[in-house]
Amino acid sequence: MMELPTGTAPNRSLRDNIFVLFACILNRIPLFLCGKPGSSKSSAVQIVISNLKGKKSKDPYFQTLPELVAVSFQGSQNCTSESIIKVFERAANYSPVKSISELLPVIVFDEIGLAELSPHNPLKVLHAELEVENNRYGFVGVSNWRLDASKMNRALYLSTPDP
Repeated sequence: MMELPTGTAPNRSLRDNIFVLFACILNRIPLFLCGKPGSSKSSAVQIVISNLKGKKSKDPYFQTLPELVAVSFQGSQNCTSESIIKVFERAANYSPVKSISELLPVIVFDEIGLAELSPHNPLKVLHAELEVENNRYGFVGVSNWRLDASKMNRALYLSTPDP
């Protein structure tokens, strides 16, 4: 059972987000988590990452799973392809440190929808990075709105309803 921060209501939206995040991250399936502000998207990401600490986890089952390490990136209208590539490089740097069964980097791309508005068209680099054969780590794109179809078809899409 995932531990929730004190005062957190385990509403349907939060539970759905946690379930899908858990399955996608551990299976290295890219995920776009979209929904209105306040629909538990970022909270769910933080809860999953804070509970999955490998052998240091409190839950005995979670101790058998890899430790998740967040590699965060804040999307904006000013981001570039180069800055996004650097995030994937940072995630790749974790792989030689420990085996994938011990440590799993998770790229958390917050406000990915804002990056889509950039005149530099930075999200084009995601096409290659999110291909199934390239998935060496978890990827979660968090947005308040749907992205362009060419990005969305490279990942699982979860539309989060209002809580």
